[in-house]
Amino acid sequence: MAHLMRLCTNCSVRRSGDSAKCVQCISDHIRPIEPGYCPVCLDPRPGDMQQYDQCYPCYKENKGKYLNGLISCCYYPERNSEIGYVLMAYKGRKSVPRQTEFAFPLQSLVDEFLSKHLTCINKRFGRIGAIVPIPGVAETLLNRGAYMGVPVNLMLQDGRQGGHYSDGTARGFNATRYTVSSQSVPRTVLLFDDVFTTGSTVHSAAHALRKAGVRVVVAFTIAKHISRTAEYLSDTPPPFDIRHCIFC
Repeated sequence: MAHLMRLCTNCSVRRSGDSAKCVQCISDHIRPIEPGYCPVCLDPRPGDMQQYDQCYPCYKENKGKYLNGLISCCYYPERNSEIGYVLMAYKGRKSVPRQTEFAFPLQSLVDEFLSKHLTCINKRFGRIGAIVPIPGVAETLLNRGAYMGVPVNLMLQDGRQGGHYSDGTARGFNATRYTVSSQSVPRTVLLFDDVFTTGSTVHSAAHALRKAGVRVVVAFTIAKHISRTAEYLSDTPPPFDIRHCIFC
């Protein structure tokens, strides 16, 4: 952990604002997305399941009804991994004091990934009309304005009591948790969240967007949590490469 903190919170990279070099600093601590994924949940699938559009759990639970695809910068296999710690520390929960200095490396990862892959995402799903962050921490990790001409739209509203900042208590799909404040919605939306763990938050938000008239919802997250017992984790992962995307 000290290695990442030294490189990405107090070094000349952060002071110079060079996000590409900042991503290079943290690349040794994150695991790239590998082939053999379900496009709805990104969980690894056995070879004989690759012929199907979704993995069996997603098909059985009808998760693809609201979400058309999931894109993530990286996996993190357990919560005490380097990237897992950084995400948890930035949120400041589960007995970890909030460390706002981690915003820069996390924002850098998002910025660099979108700058390199938004074009291929448009080709795969149709032109993205807006990037919509989940209310709360995700909003602070997505620079306002536009990415390559695609605006950031804060159209989602969280109806939970106590404000819209996540307290880590989301459990299960909730069809009434989110509402859409905009009267005019784009056809295709890139729904941004910091982490995909169980998918409850993303699927609940995707439901609200589809109900408001969005035709295609593609989730984009910084990291996707997977079980540490996942079969392929026993292999040596390839070096992280920001140029790689599951849809490229």
